[in-house]
Amino acid sequence: MKTITIKILITLMAGFLGFYTGLHFSTSYDNNQIKNLNIDEIKNELLLKERQSIKTFVKGALFIEKRKKGSFFKRRTVNYLTGSIENKAVLASMKDIKIQINYLSKTNSVIDTQIITIYDYILPGKKKELEREINIPSDMYNFNWHTIDVSNSK
Repeated sequence: MKTITIKILITLMAGFLGFYTGLHFSTSYDNNQIKNLNIDEIKNELLLKERQSIKTFVKGALFIEKRKKGSFFKRRTVNYLTGSIENKAVLASMKDIKIQINYLSKTNSVIDTQIITIYDYILPGKKKELEREINIPSDMYNFNWHTIDVSNSK
């Protein structure tokens, strides 16, 4: 019984030792690989990775506002899409951001959709304010939006 317990204990210890040794060497290999790159190579690699997934760096807050427009006798209510779109990337600039707006009913069913393109440059870490007149369905209760496409700015 003692020999079986000792064999199991030695096997477990060898397994843990092998696991942690492998973990240490793989981490130090990655660190050494990074240390061998100069700052320009690291920047270029980050820029390339950001450009490959540029759509994930678009963040923002959009709202629909109703405003009165026109003269005193010809006043009408106009809907505006307002808010800001932000580029959360560190190095990659973006342009021509295409977003899709889904107009929702009280039951969260999509009533209508609209695609809007923001023809502007947004530098890394910067925001662009947005204010655009839009037409919304009369029975819209809420809306959501998401990014469809973004072009990289060279």
